[in-house]
Amino acid sequence: MRRAALTGEAPPVARICDLPPVVTSLRGKVEFEVSEEGREQEVLEHALRRATADTFRARLGGADLSGLLALFEDGGTVETGELVPAAGLLGRLGEVTGLGRIMQRLGMEGSESLGHAAAAVEFALEGLYLMRRLSKDEIDGAAVYRT
Repeated sequence: MRRAALTGEAPPVARICDLPPVVTSLRGKVEFEVSEEGREQEVLEHALRRATADTFRARLGGADLSGLLALFEDGGTVETGELVPAAGLLGRLGEVTGLGRIMQRLGMEGSESLGHAAAAVEFALEGLYLMRRLSKDEIDGAAVYRT
C-alpha cells in the first residue's frame, strides 16, 4: 500500500489502485506454460481483471449503483489512483447515494472510515468499468472513470 505511505493515510486500507504493482511482483513467483512465454505480464493482468470482475458480480451484481452512476451524468469524471487520498476522492465525489449499502454488500459493515468508503467506491467504479458501464483512461498511475 504505497499510496498510504505517500498520502499519510491512517489506518491504511487496500484499494483497487494498490493491486497493479502486485502483478509486476508476481512475475518472478508464478510458473507459466511454455506457450505463455513473453506474455507473463499480460496473463497476470488478465487474471487480476477476471478476479475483480468475478468479485464484483458476486458482491455487487444486481446492486443499485444508480447513486454512483449519477456522478457521471452531464459528463462527470472521477479520478482515483495511488496519489489520491481517501479524503480527497470522497471530497471530490460529494455524497454518494447508496454508499452504505455498497459497503454492506462488500462486507464492510462497521468499517466506516474514509479509507473503507474510498475502497468501496473505487472497487465499484472498477467493476462498472469491467462490466462496460463506464470507460476508464489510465494516465501516470491514475485512473479516470467516465461514461
